[in-house]
Amino acid sequence: MDKNVYVIDGDAAIRDGLSTLGELLGVEVHCYSSAEEFLNQAGIPQELPGTDACIICAQELNGMNGLSLFKKLQQDELSLPFALVTSSRSALIRTRARRAGVDQLVKKPQADKALIEFIEQTTGATQGSPHRQEH
Repeated sequence: MDKNVYVIDGDAAIRDGLSTLGELLGVEVHCYSSAEEFLNQAGIPQELPGTDACIICAQELNGMNGLSLFKKLQQDELSLPFALVTSSRSALIRTRARRAGVDQLVKKPQADKALIEFIEQTTGATQGSPHRQEH
């Protein structure tokens, strides 16, 4: 089974950066510009692999936000490791994310190291061949 990272972020530059990061770690990266696009195209929950995959999602999205997506996936009984990336300094979002059970809360802009560790821990990724799919 391939190692998969699902990136949901409205900013194309962020998606590109996370794709490059994933490629360096040898994981297949699937990019989506919104939570709705992810839900419509990723085949939730049947088609997502379980053990060698994770989701990296921005909190600040047009339409459904990242925390709402996490809660929707929980309702659908999809339990992939989930990193919520936010530029917000609000204690409220941190509290809500922890209470909801988000696996990793990462603050922008110093997210690279935390996301590398998250991808490695959740997918068993190591340096390898690049894979990227833009949706």
